[in-house]
Amino acid sequence: MVQDRTFGSRLFDTVNYALLLLIALMAVLPFVHVIAGSFTTVGELARKRFVLFPTEFSLDAYRYIFRRTSFSAVSAFRSA
Repeated sequence: MVQDRTFGSRLFDTVNYALLLLIALMAVLPFVHVIAGSFTTVGELARKRFVLFPTEFSLDAYRYIFRRTSFSAVSAFRSA
């Protein structure tokens, strides 16, 4: 049995979908920002402060992390 939906119910659904989309973006964007920031240069982060798509691609942050002598998966598990 198919019922015609009223204008009010369609408006209610549209507003609910918009609010859920806004909440989802607020939850996902910080993670995207951190991941995108890890692939950009320090200079670009200092200039833009918020980066979703890096224009200057760099792996320097990952090189720095993996070159540190005190960083290793074994030492991370020992301190836990």
